[in-house]
Amino acid sequence: MELIELQALLATPKELIEAVKELEPVIPDYVCNIEPEDHRAIKHEQYRPWRDVEVATGVLDAGGNMTYRTEKKDVIRIPSFT
Repeated sequence: MELIELQALLATPKELIEAVKELEPVIPDYVCNIEPEDHRAIKHEQYRPWRDVEVATGVLDAGGNMTYRTEKKDVIRIPSFT
């Protein structure tokens, strides 16, 4: 809707409201029922591979530095899981 059309409808608020309501987008029902946990980026390891993480062993080496081992950890990408 053009600005000129809106300005012409300012004198008649009822018609303005009807014209603006016609511009309202249609949102399908399935959009409100999306479960992020069911997305393939979350469920399938191909899209979300496990990450190699260095974990401290609690043992110091001869130089006094902490030794680490590599473990695979799941990558969590859903904020509701934190």
